[in-house]
Amino acid sequence: MHVSTGFLISSTTLSIDYVVLLFLRHYEAIYGSKRNEIHIFIMNKQLIMHIKGIQDLRKELGVRANIKREGEVSKIWARWIITHRSLFKQDYMYLPSDTEYDYQLLTELQTKGCDNPKAIYNFLIESCLVLNAKCGSLKAEMESGGIHGSLPVTLHEEGKYIILSCDGISDKLPISVYKKMGRMYKNAGLAPENIKNKYIWLIITFYSLLDCKGLQWAVPSAVMAILKQDMGCDVELFASPINSLHMNYYSLFPQDKYFGSRGNFFHAPDSHFTEGTFQVNPPFIVSLFVKTTERILDLLEKADSAGKNLTFIYIMPEWEDFSAYDMVAETRFCVRQIKLEAHQHYYYQYSTGGYIKARFGTLVIFLSTDMKCCGNELERAIKIAFCQPFNYSSLFR
Repeated sequence: MHVSTGFLISSTTLSIDYVVLLFLRHYEAIYGSKRNEIHIFIMNKQLIMHIKGIQDLRKELGVRANIKREGEVSKIWARWIITHRSLFKQDYMYLPSDTEYDYQLLTELQTKGCDNPKAIYNFLIESCLVLNAKCGSLKAEMESGGIHGSLPVTLHEEGKYIILSCDGISDKLPISVYKKMGRMYKNAGLAPENIKNKYIWLIITFYSLLDCKGLQWAVPSAVMAILKQDMGCDVELFASPINSLHMNYYSLFPQDKYFGSRGNFFHAPDSHFTEGTFQVNPPFIVSLFVKTTERILDLLEKADSAGKNLTFIYIMPEWEDFSAYDMVAETRFCVRQIKLEAHQHYYYQYSTGGYIKARFGTLVIFLSTDMKCCGNELERAIKIAFCQPFNYSSLFR
């Protein structure tokens, strides 16, 4: 359904100044500029031990597979975790517990020259069983707020970053993101305000354990502001407390609920997506694109049968032999495709607070029951916003 907001986009006046002004108003309205205080809190020791066990397992995967480059290990590890947590129900808070056989993991290990990929695979699964068994009821405790303990979390400011540490586990995030997460935590209202820094540390640690920086790449905020202003799009189907722009989003981990997450897109009921406009930017994993496309097309069929206006704004890389793209390009619900050339547009990386120039082409595809949901003026605005980065981190200092 097209939402009129009273803001008319003109082809003769559209410029980067318009994009910046729109974004400034949008962000100021949501997040304001007040700075959070810095404190010291105490964390659950069993939780810290479990996280260190996960860190050790990831390192051991690289050693046993004889993969020298840490970045290559991270890609395999992150793809494995994200795929299983996204598509299958899990009993524990981080490591997979499902019994689905992962043939892609075997293929990845073989491709990297691993001598005995089946042995590595079995080691990984068995290690998950051991670590998950040790953490016992920790997931239930976490989901009920049981993160208190005897290990201190320290936070301090260093330049434009907040540094968070607990028992040797440290990470940092831009002050702007730290402040945004604080507001999301407050708006969610699921735990006391005075322990929000515990949860901020926990969430950034969870996502850091994936150790794949590209996972925090996001659609530029100026693009998101345009989509909200013109189409009322304020829900992200794939995000995190770190990289979400809107308060309404779906994400990977159950603990994200303390920052307003609606849960996992794949497990959310169809009733969440009967009408309206949704932004879709999955992790760049082929199987996730396929499953996402299948669900979106099914939801569109149901909405069309019910006479509802439903739109998905789908962001995907321009890959060769990409079955998910073929599926969306051939459907009757594909009403517009916007192509962004490689090296000529940007994504935003929330973990560093900077823009990244895309080395690949990107497609912005409108899948909708409304054939007129995206006009030429909106397409032009989207292209400008993608191709001219605006560094807004200074707004939050």
